[in-house]
Amino acid sequence: MVSEQQEKIIRKKYMEFQFLEEQLSYLSKQHEFINQQITEVDTILMGLEELKEAKPGLPMRAQFAQGIYVDATLSSHEKVLMSIGAEVFLPKTLKEAKQTMEHQKSELLNVLTNMEKGTQEVSSRFSALQQELLSLSESLQG
Repeated sequence: MVSEQQEKIIRKKYMEFQFLEEQLSYLSKQHEFINQQITEVDTILMGLEELKEAKPGLPMRAQFAQGIYVDATLSSHEKVLMSIGAEVFLPKTLKEAKQTMEHQKSELLNVLTNMEKGTQEVSSRFSALQQELLSLSESLQG
């Protein structure tokens, strides 16, 4: 027979177990999102490298709106416009744009590293708690 005290302990551990499970799921989704952001930055960096070799007058497609493009002609490959939000753009040289994107990638990698450390801690506690709950279950059955 399970005492009231044991039942409270089991309930508390189970609630923590469920919380940790949700946290791991959330961290996994965040990890995926950060990796996606890093991939986008890498794509932008490759595009900036390609733009360096482009010659003025090059026909291209420019995004007009989500999924809508217009034909355009490259007037210069020495400067780009970078969005800083609220439809405000700053002109930057290719080198400055590349540095900005490399800095952004570095920050994302730092976030990813810290997130992975946190995930490891949560995962370790989750595994330990899982073992505790199994042991408790076995002791109550035996």
